[in-house]
Amino acid sequence: MKLSSENQIYRIFVLLAISAIILWICAATTTSKDAIGESEMQAEKIDSGWYQVRDINDTNIITMPVTLTSDENGMVHIAATLKASNGQDSFILFRTAKCKVKVYVNERIVYSYGEDDNIFAGKSPASRCHIVNVGRSFSRDKLDIVFYVNTPGDTLKINDVYEGTEAECIMTLIMGDLFNAFTSVILVIIGIIIIVCYIVFKKYLLNGRELMYIGLISLVTAIWSFTETSYIDFIFKNPNISAIIRYTSFTLIPLPMLLYIKESSPDNNSKVINAVGIMNVIVYIVSMALYVGRITDYQNIIIFTHIVLIITVFITAYNNIRAFIKEEKVGKKIVIGLASGIMVMAIIIDLIRYYKAVCDDNAGFVRLALILYICIYALYTLNNLFTMAQLGNEAKALEQIAYTDLLTGVKNRAAFDRDLRELPASRYGDIRIVGFDVNNLKHTNDTYGHMAGDKLIIAAARIISEAFRNEGTCYRIGGDEFEVIMLDSTQRVYDRCCEKMDKVSQLVNSKSEYPIVIAYGDAVFDVDTDREFDTMIKRADAKMYEMKKRMKKQ
Repeated sequence: MKLSSENQIYRIFVLLAISAIILWICAATTTSKDAIGESEMQAEKIDSGWYQVRDINDTNIITMPVTLTSDENGMVHIAATLKASNGQDSFILFRTAKCKVKVYVNERIVYSYGEDDNIFAGKSPASRCHIVNVGRSFSRDKLDIVFYVNTPGDTLKINDVYEGTEAECIMTLIMGDLFNAFTSVILVIIGIIIIVCYIVFKKYLLNGRELMYIGLISLVTAIWSFTETSYIDFIFKNPNISAIIRYTSFTLIPLPMLLYIKESSPDNNSKVINAVGIMNVIVYIVSMALYVGRITDYQNIIIFTHIVLIITVFITAYNNIRAFIKEEKVGKKIVIGLASGIMVMAIIIDLIRYYKAVCDDNAGFVRLALILYICIYALYTLNNLFTMAQLGNEAKALEQIAYTDLLTGVKNRAAFDRDLRELPASRYGDIRIVGFDVNNLKHTNDTYGHMAGDKLIIAAARIISEAFRNEGTCYRIGGDEFEVIMLDSTQRVYDRCCEKMDKVSQLVNSKSEYPIVIAYGDAVFDVDTDREFDTMIKRADAKMYEMKKRMKKQ
């Protein structure tokens, strides 16, 4: 698709905006309703029939989801009655965050998490989805789930609990997070495509790293958002691994965002961006040290990452407001305003949802908004990229014409001067110049015409180029004069090239009515005496003219 006009980009943005709104509606619907659906292959949600056990004589009827306060021992105890399992093993499905858990059936323990597990980091077990085999249950079997938090009096949110076969619980888990996992995968694909485009086309970009940082934002956010789904529990059986990936990726999200802002708007106050970037690095190091050192749980220090993220969002908003004011095209103004506004609002909404504990998924709106945001800005950057690539190809074609001899196809005098000028001083001692002069050009022009003289020049250029191929570069610097620049060539290599040229000349002369006789001479740059290339060229020309005189006497 060609993205050369503003109208085309505007239409694409409208389509993306509409698709994003549809996805948001789907996400909101999924959050507010039963995310599991009505498939017979999915477990049954148990949202009623629960009661909180405080002591033998104190119970409190509850309905899931519910937020409860732990007792003086940091314990939250809930219970319910299992339904009959029809002669097969029954399973329950639920999720925990930073708490230990034990499951009992008829006061017999059937499952334990966190109590005996090796906790790699933090003071509490990592978040985990649990699929617990409660055996072949009967209608009067009692189910007890006991949660243990570190600090007595802390509140604990208990979300949905499901009951069914193992296959039904797994399907429930998969279908419940399918949409979120899908959007995370889309972000990964977008990030990879953008980074590949940067690698392939970076030489055409003035601010190529801007595109790379967009890709990094997409990848880092995708990794974090995927760890917020239950799918990560299928990939890593060890919850400590998924927790480390989740926390490190989330803490690093502001960094590529700041790099992108700095690269895309170099006129901004870079000191502020650098300061926030340093703050992000410090927060990352301190947070990981406290978490891995098991001094505290990451959730207790995540506020610092949120502060850095909020500051980054404000810098992004400020940057986009400036771009909005400066932009003259109405279509692009709309794109910048809506894309940026949606992204900022999504981050704020998800932060509010996190602190209010509205749902398990803390990345839903950011995930969708980021897809839209990245697509829009990547679209504009790629549009500039292809435009620059086209201009670059045109410039390369013009450069080729400017430095090519149109008659012979070899490089011209301008290319000869440029290539000598661009040679590093460290290579001067390796340079050998070979000067050539085609004999009898005037006689050929006078006898057979200028067209025959042109053919003679063309044939001479081909002979010289072929003889010195892979050892030097041929230039036509005048009517019948040529030069070859050789690097790292010994006398033996030069002599071999000259012998080859003489043999090729004899072969061509045996089939041509215009005899080709080429005089030549060489000189090597003397680093002790030569102060400029002209002295070396004059020595080569002197040797060439001596040879020319000898040829005329023969």
